[in-house]
Amino acid sequence: MEEIPNQELNRNQVIESLRQNPEDRSLLTRYVEEREINFKDGKDYLNLNLDVAEILRDAGMLDEAYDAFLDLYYQATQEGDDELAQRLLNEAEKIRIK
Repeated sequence: MEEIPNQELNRNQVIESLRQNPEDRSLLTRYVEEREINFKDGKDYLNLNLDVAEILRDAGMLDEAYDAFLDLYYQATQEGDDELAQRLLNEAEKIRIK
């Protein structure tokens, strides 16, 4: 794993790390942990999970991204956010088509 100094990670660093070694998810874990510190409610978790799904997609980890988008779709459906649910389903479908 490439060592990143004690500074906040950005999405591009995490994506690049996953592209280089999809098995090493330590930077992704650190990225998530850094963002969880300031969470106030469930919507914050939903947004973070959406961010993670997009990171996985952008890193080329399409099976994992597909599963993440579908999980988020079910969560958004349960919360009654139909607009977000449709957007998430569309993202999952784009991945399945590839």
